Amino acid sequence: MTRAGWKTLLLALLVGVSLVESFWLWRGLWQNSTEVGIGQAPLLPAAAQPDARTVTRPVEIRVKYAGTGRPSVLLPGDPAYQDWLTRLARLSLRNLHPVANAPDDGTTVVFQFGTTLDHPTLSRWVPALRNTPLAVAAETVTLYLPIGSDTVYLALASRSGDYVAETDLPPNLFANAIRSTVWSARFVSWNGSDGWVPLKPMEVAASTWRTDRAGLMPLVRSFFVNPAALTRIPENTATWVWTDGSRVVRWDEAQDALTYEDPNQTAPLRRRLPALQLALGFVRTHGGVPADTVVEEEDDSIFADALQAFTFVPYDQGLPILSDGTAYEADVSHGTVVRFTRPLRERVRRTRVWQVAVLSGSQMWKALQRIEPAISPGDVTVVFGYAVRPHGADAVDLLPAYFISESGIVMWVLDARTGSVMEGMTAP
Repeated sequence: MTRAGWKTLLLALLVGVSLVESFWLWRGLWQNSTEVGIGQAPLLPAAAQPDARTVTRPVEIRVKYAGTGRPSVLLPGDPAYQDWLTRLARLSLRNLHPVANAPDDGTTVVFQFGTTLDHPTLSRWVPALRNTPLAVAAETVTLYLPIGSDTVYLALASRSGDYVAETDLPPNLFANAIRSTVWSARFVSWNGSDGWVPLKPMEVAASTWRTDRAGLMPLVRSFFVNPAALTRIPENTATWVWTDGSRVVRWDEAQDALTYEDPNQTAPLRRRLPALQLALGFVRTHGGVPADTVVEEEDDSIFADALQAFTFVPYDQGLPILSDGTAYEADVSHGTVVRFTRPLRERVRRTRVWQVAVLSGSQMWKALQRIEPAISPGDVTVVFGYAVRPHGADAVDLLPAYFISESGIVMWVLDARTGSVMEGMTAP
């Protein structure tokens, strides 16, 4: 081949390579980069979770026999938890009607959901509601047997009103089932109110999980109609911001968390999806959540008008994972998700499980009093769950811990095995 022929061939190769690279850049296929492609990126596939049936299951079931002390608490990992859900699903109802206040005396089983469930969602847990003329919603469902009564009632409580109906549950069998549940329950309520702690010293599972990191740019692009119009801005040394001039996605590199914000004020829509349904669909289209997750709604009294804040709390082996940076949060206002935060690091496979002995609630309290002698049980809320600890570069340990909060703020995280401080203030 002549010298001119070689030059022509080389030029053709260079042009071909340039065309291929231009096509890749135009399609936005540099998925592992923090840069935004020129053209539309491939759509992020919708995730299977959160699914309404699984994430709306009760956060806890509280069981109390008339005249006894603190209620026993059943969590999703307890066999009796599923037993009571089965009873709830199989009962029949008569004479559902509104009342001024749902009774809570006598022998009770309280199904505490994390948020108010609309009638279709609530009916998945109480199918008998489909046959009633009232389309009720509820956040709390209570089965109760009043003292001296021969009828087991069902009460529905929500922020908009309470309802009561008669059930076909045999009162003797109901009372016996509660006795059995209270006798075998592992957890009791904290100070008779919110939270739960182990009744006695016991063994629970600890585990190690391999983790992986979700793709940053596919997630970033998923929040925008036209990723080609995005601008990337360094907010500080640890935070990057992408924006199209209207919405914002912020990546906190230190926390490895992604936050989407839509600051635009949206007028109320005449017809819109319920807030929970809207949040579920939004989260599924932006990477989803772990399969074992429960949704909880924050108290709306602390938020601006019409804002509903949902938190998707991951669980493992029946206990919530409560460390900072593990939950997924979606805020809904006027039919629009205005804020969404999610971690990028995900648990993908459990590699090890072992049993550890943990302190009872009373033993934990003695350990806390050594740290803070002036504290009283009514000052704090205590929840038993899992704390996340790094295990090398691509793994984490889930360890049992007590999360102790005051006015909604976690003040201490105590190692449930020893009572030592994992996070928070130590003894003077």
